[in-house]
Amino acid sequence: MVNIDEYWTVNIGKNCMVNIDEYCIVNIDEYCMVNIDEYCMVNIDEYCMVNIDEYCMVNIDEYCTVNINKYCMVNIDEYCMANIDKYCMVNIDEYCMVNINEYCMVNINKYCMVNIDEYCMVNIDEYCMVNIDEYCMVNINEYCMVNINEYCMVNIDEYCMVNIDEYCMVNINEYCMVNINKYCMVNIDEYCMVNIDEYCMVNIDEYCTVNINKYCMVNIDEYCMVNIKEYCIVNSDEYSMVNIDEYCMVKSDEHCMDSIDEYCMVNIDENCMINIDEYCMVKSDEHCMDSIDEYCMVNIDENCMINIDEYCIVNIDEYCMVNINEYCMVNINEYCMVNINKYCMVNIDEYCMVNIDEYCMVNIDEYCMVNINEYCMVNINEYCMVNIDEYCMVNIDEYCMVNINEYCMVNINKYCMVNIDEYCMVNIDEYCMVNIDEYCTVNINKYCMVNIDEYCMVNIKEYCIVNIDENCMINIDEYCMVKSDEHCMDSIDEYCMVNIDENCMINIDEYCIVNIDEYCMVNINEYCMVNIDEYCMVNINKYCMINIDENCMVNIDEYCMVNIDENCKSRLILKKTDQIYPV
Repeated sequence: MVNIDEYWTVNIGKNCMVNIDEYCIVNIDEYCMVNIDEYCMVNIDEYCMVNIDEYCMVNIDEYCTVNINKYCMVNIDEYCMANIDKYCMVNIDEYCMVNINEYCMVNINKYCMVNIDEYCMVNIDEYCMVNIDEYCMVNINEYCMVNINEYCMVNIDEYCMVNIDEYCMVNINEYCMVNINKYCMVNIDEYCMVNIDEYCMVNIDEYCTVNINKYCMVNIDEYCMVNIKEYCIVNSDEYSMVNIDEYCMVKSDEHCMDSIDEYCMVNIDENCMINIDEYCMVKSDEHCMDSIDEYCMVNIDENCMINIDEYCIVNIDEYCMVNINEYCMVNINEYCMVNINKYCMVNIDEYCMVNIDEYCMVNIDEYCMVNINEYCMVNINEYCMVNIDEYCMVNIDEYCMVNINEYCMVNINKYCMVNIDEYCMVNIDEYCMVNIDEYCTVNINKYCMVNIDEYCMVNIKEYCIVNIDENCMINIDEYCMVKSDEHCMDSIDEYCMVNIDENCMINIDEYCIVNIDEYCMVNINEYCMVNIDEYCMVNINKYCMINIDENCMVNIDEYCMVNIDENCKSRLILKKTDQIYPV
């Protein structure tokens, strides 16, 4: 199924997903990255990265990355990425979704959703979506994106995206994305995105996962975001985040979420955050979420965060938040994505994702995802969450979450989340989010990208990772992932997924999917696609696609997120000639 020439990694026939010429990775002309035949997903013109025919999602003009036809989502001018003026990122006409002024990221006219002033990211007029008074969740000042009063969650300074006071969740320093003080959830050093201690996923203080004000996780006043009646998930009083009656999730006293009735989810001690009885999710001591009984979701050691039993990622008893059987990830009813019993956190009706009563944060009518009453943040019409005209990004029908017109990317049937046509990546049956067999995560029909057998994740024989039929992308023998000619992915041992020679894309040791060094997630040889240094997430050598410096995420200078040349989004250096082509 996979044939590789002497220079590149994969060459696939006319009925398959990827075809490669002598210079490019995926059937590309002399300048571009991806070119696909009439049945495939991506077609690229001579200058740009993605060019798609009249029925596809993305069409790119001669200078830019994305240009979409009259039925599609984004239209781009000759210099910018998404119809952008000389200073801004996205500029859209008077009826569209995003318009940006010379200083800010998003500025929307009288028909649009968000309007931003000259200094800040989001400022909304009287007709827009987010403008909150002194008691509510989001208030924006002249300099920042979101400024919240002394009782609220997020406060931002003049330089950073999110700056939170000494008890709150997120604080950003001058180098990183998120820096959190001594009581908060995530701490990031000067080089990385998330700095975690040696035992945990997230660095947590001595008591909780996220420690906010002195009483509870999120302090809410009498008019704020979460106030629920007797049958709802969250009801907050003047002292704490969550106060719930006999059928709800959490009931708290004046000190914290201290007391919970016999059916509730969370019991919290005087030091907060989560302490659960014998039927609930997490039981903690004074140091951490240390002890959990045999039925609960998370078992945590003295250093925190998650320890799970031998069969599943998360297993919870009949009263807890998530119940997973021994084979699957999340137990879902026949109509919805997540259905939880009468005592748990989330209950979904036959049409919608979350159903909440009339005074809650999220209220859903019989057809749509989110409908909020007169006191809440978002109000949606009787059918859908975000209804956009025939040329815009999101259109939802009467049954589904997202429905896009006949030429767009996502179409959803009346029962499922995503339904894609016979040539696309995800196809879902009438009951599931993703069609899954009894043992596996994803099962797709014979023409789609992933098919799973009874043992594996991606249509694999007994010992293999991926096995695809005669029309699909990857065909694997009984021991390995890709069987190829003598020049590339030619030889794989009986234990490995992919073994590639000096010119190919992936080199793996005898036990791993990807050869990784002691510091990073993925380490590939000097000719391969991804190499990570000790500081960054992705670092690629002179022959590869992405290079990252010590401070940034994707080939970035000291101030920006992505380092872009004057003509296009990035440059590709080809091994054979060392010539630079625009991508």
